[in-house]
Amino acid sequence: DAAQMKLVSNKFSSGARTVASLIDSYLGGDPANKPAEIRNYKGYVAKQLGLSPFDDITADMLPMVSRAMIEYETGATR
Repeated sequence: DAAQMKLVSNKFSSGARTVASLIDSYLGGDPANKPAEIRNYKGYVAKQLGLSPFDDITADMLPMVSRAMIEYETGATR
């Protein structure tokens, strides 16, 4: 999804360089997001990249990050 990719790219350009920091920035501190759900989200996305949530990501990984975020958000997880 082009809109998701643009959002992820913008977060990356703004300094989010790990899956954890990117998702934290993406979620914006919404109190409706429970800590366990956030951990699961970060863990799923990082696992799809073969990383931990705190490993650095590069710009060439952003399409995979975006795809994994969409999978997680839509329930189409692998």
